[in-house]
Amino acid sequence: MKPLLYTFLTVLCVLIFSCKETNTNTNPGNDATKKILTKEDSAYNEALHIHDQVMPQMGKLIGYQKKARQRADSISRFLKNADITEQAAKSVTMERDRLNHLIFELKMAEKEMNDWMQGFTAEPKLPTTEERTAYFVDQKVRALKMKDQFFAALNKAKEMLGE
Repeated sequence: MKPLLYTFLTVLCVLIFSCKETNTNTNPGNDATKKILTKEDSAYNEALHIHDQVMPQMGKLIGYQKKARQRADSISRFLKNADITEQAAKSVTMERDRLNHLIFELKMAEKEMNDWMQGFTAEPKLPTTEERTAYFVDQKVRALKMKDQFFAALNKAKEMLGE
């Protein structure tokens, strides 16, 4: 149920973010005029750019969670039913523990992404441009941390699960 809820929230956030209108400071009669971004707009766009790098990989992350869970469960069933030496059991148990730790890291990466999306406000109710700019800069820093954690877990999963 939770993966379905997270997927729904993720899709909802994408829809909300994709509908944001931006102000343009262009002269409609002059095509050569480029859009001039304020510091606030730039910070906002940078935070969303980081989100946009991570979001397409969310399905892959969830897929790795399922695959790792299946392998860990398979090892647990094997250990219950197999007649193996203590040394072999330790080795197999260590692999299951590695998979369980990977599952934890993948879930934490997913949680960080979902927490960031839920905490992000596209139009914060702050009175000054400086405060809004500081908010978006802070969101960019948080998004970078989330991105690093996300891709570290994703890369570890690719390595451990052989993909």
